[in-house]
Parts: sequence; structure tokens; C-alpha cells
Amino acid sequence: MASSSESVARAGVIECIASVTLVRAALLILGYRRTRLLLDRVSDLSKRRTNSIFANTSTVAEIVDQLSNVVVYVPARIICLERSLALYLILRRRGLSPHMCIGVRPLPLVAHAWVELAGAPLNEDPDVTCGFPVLRATHGF
Repeated sequence: MASSSESVARAGVIECIASVTLVRAALLILGYRRTRLLLDRVSDLSKRRTNSIFANTSTVAEIVDQLSNVVVYVPARIICLERSLALYLILRRRGLSPHMCIGVRPLPLVAHAWVELAGAPLNEDPDVTCGFPVLRATHGF
């Protein structure tokens, strides 16, 4: 029989896989703007449920680590935008207010996405904004 901590860890892995899958499919079908609308609605609905199996038992660092570990096993290459949107969704479902950031370096033209909480990048090095000036930091849009 699985212990309580194993059950929570298993639920976290399932949530990470489901979030990455949802984000990947939504981006392909809906594009970025409508995907963000969908994620905000999904996370708002799940926050209202009182019997959610995804309780706030994990720290933010544990969630970031778990998501990083899970995407390695997804049979497709998960880009930074997909990974960041999945993290954004998971954190919002826990009642937090993450900021989705997209930065662009002009020469050579390269874009990068990450999530910040309280002004600190979560799934990226703290100096990421030096290499990628933020195009747009968004809470809602």
C-alpha cells in the first residue's frame, strides 16, 4: 500500500503530465492567446473545487523540479513556452499568482518563456532577463 507522501507525489506527476499535454494540444489548436484564456478559466474552476486531489502540499521548488523531471519522459520535445505554461497552470491551480514572461533577443532573433513569482524566475536562472529582455510580463494578459 502506498504511503501518503507517495500518493501525493504520484498525483503531482499525473498533474504535470496532464498539464503539459493540455498546454501542448491547446497551443497547437488554439494558439497562445486563446490557450492563456483556457488555462486561466481551467485554473479558476479548479481553485473553486473544495475536494480537489491536488492540495497545496508541495512547495513551489518541488513543483518546478517535478515538472522538469516529468518533461524529460514526454515522447515529444517540450519547448520553454509549453513548460512555462504548464507551470503557470499548476501554480494558479494552487491559488498562487505567477507571471508568464516572454523575452526576445533581437540578434539573432530568439525568444524564450519562463514563469516568475514575486519577481523571481522559477524555471530559469535568475539572470535570464539579462539575455532576454521581457517583451511582456503577464498576469492575465
